[in-house]
Amino acid sequence: MSQQYEVAVKIFSDIYGYPKWETKTKEGQNIQEIIKLWDAELCHYSVEQVRDACYRIVKYRKAQTFPTLSHILAELVEEKKTDEYTIEVGNVKAAQKMYAYLITHGNGNKIASQRTIWKIYQVEVDGYNHETDNLL
Repeated sequence: MSQQYEVAVKIFSDIYGYPKWETKTKEGQNIQEIIKLWDAELCHYSVEQVRDACYRIVKYRKAQTFPTLSHILAELVEEKKTDEYTIEVGNVKAAQKMYAYLITHGNGNKIASQRTIWKIYQVEVDGYNHETDNLL
């Protein structure tokens, strides 16, 4: 998850409580897909831009319940995209952090998590060797 997503959810959760898509998931609704969508949209803005947009939504009472992604994007429409959220290939620290997150919060599949880290960061984690992995 990006910092932008975490900031937005933290601000809104503190004020409105948790979103319904997280507490009362509807049939066919996938929380991970929702989070990916939020990440994909918010990652083009800086953490400060997202934080300011969230506080404007709250300050001007533009939402009565947990705001949607559309609320934030409407506030960000005139902001210049910064694309601060870029993945640095070879960033070992970021790769290890993401790997730990995937193992803890993902499906628990070690090899799938290792392959994902390799594909994104080009870093081998936890004994993974991409040269001997015959599925890539």
